[in-house]
Amino acid sequence: GRVAMAWLMSKPAVSTVLVGALELHHLDEAFASLDVELAPDECSWLEEPYVPVPVKTDGLPQVLAQAK
Repeated sequence: GRVAMAWLMSKPAVSTVLVGALELHHLDEAFASLDVELAPDECSWLEEPYVPVPVKTDGLPQVLAQAK
């Protein structure tokens, strides 16, 4: 949890990290992630296995049309 949240917070495009805490130790982990600073090479290592895939938008035009 801590590393994942620290990685998210290292991304300029991420303005908020939503935490679903069911137990007190989940909040403890979330707060502890504020003290984790990842070096650029650590972020690169974490991102290495990621393979981008196209965003699926099937049905999105219909959903947007209904929202109007």
